[in-house]
Amino acid sequence: MTNASVGGFSAEFCEMTKTNLLCDPFYVNMFYILGRYAIYVVAAIGIVGNVLTLLAAGGQALRSSASWYMCSIAAVDTVYLFMRPVLAYGHENEYVCKLMQAWLFTANTAGTWTVIAMTAERAFVVLFPFKATEFCTVKKAIAITGAIFVLACLGGGPAYAFYDTIKICDLFACLSSNHIGEPLYDFWSHVINSLLFYLPIPSLFLFNTAIVMTLLRAAASTSEMTAATKTTKASKEKELTVTLMSVSVSFLVLNVPFCVNFFVQDLYNYIKLACTSLLHSLIMFDSSAQLLHVIGHAINGYIYCIRSPNFRNQLSYMFKCQTPPTNKSSASSAAKA
Repeated sequence: MTNASVGGFSAEFCEMTKTNLLCDPFYVNMFYILGRYAIYVVAAIGIVGNVLTLLAAGGQALRSSASWYMCSIAAVDTVYLFMRPVLAYGHENEYVCKLMQAWLFTANTAGTWTVIAMTAERAFVVLFPFKATEFCTVKKAIAITGAIFVLACLGGGPAYAFYDTIKICDLFACLSSNHIGEPLYDFWSHVINSLLFYLPIPSLFLFNTAIVMTLLRAAASTSEMTAATKTTKASKEKELTVTLMSVSVSFLVLNVPFCVNFFVQDLYNYIKLACTSLLHSLIMFDSSAQLLHVIGHAINGYIYCIRSPNFRNQLSYMFKCQTPPTNKSSASSAAKA
């Protein structure tokens, strides 16, 4: 029994797809809509949102670890969204396609683990608020994101050597590998599966659960406090935590089908089912899960706009070509009033 291909179907699956899928116009049209055109639209919208995030939060990136994480996620997601439509179409040059796949793995891994790092920091801020200023610093955030990028390169880089592309007419390029069963490939397969699927989902679930439980407990204990006793800084920290947690939860929810999809692919490749109806269902599920995964990399900027008044104010000042007021000027204005 051979091991399954990571990040794509086996060669047998590609051949079955070529034989069976192209015979049914309905599935061909659905694949074009979900697997190509929808990804083009989502990627374009997501790049706009990520650019707005970089413009709005970039000025605070070196003064706030949260802003640094927001900008880092926006940067790697922009790279991912830029390359994703190219692979959805399938590049004619085999070497370009392999290189794009390697960078896609790298950007995907970097984005995923930066979201985890951001969520872990928010959990630390909520659980240990008095130690947050000591441990949650910009320098530490830069070091963590740098280590994540190196890890992502080591994880995604081997895809260039291991992957081969099989062009199926003009429909799509089915990624597979002729190295399945080789010890080095199997080791890399387990590593990249762990980095992209097996570790992120439970990690995000645990961190977000800790944040929610702590916030609920804090809300219950402070329910009798008057508005005057609640500090502005505490309310801003809570607002920031809820906003970033919204990004983390949306990423978690949108990536669960993606992880299930790869588990189903592995199962399919192992047992080698030859049922055409099941093949069609797998392809439709794969296209839908891939689209949700892309949305997970495209939605963050718009979550910031919806959840954070401060983010909206920064965008407003930017579009009006105005300089945001500093805390000192705001305080003096309040004093005059």
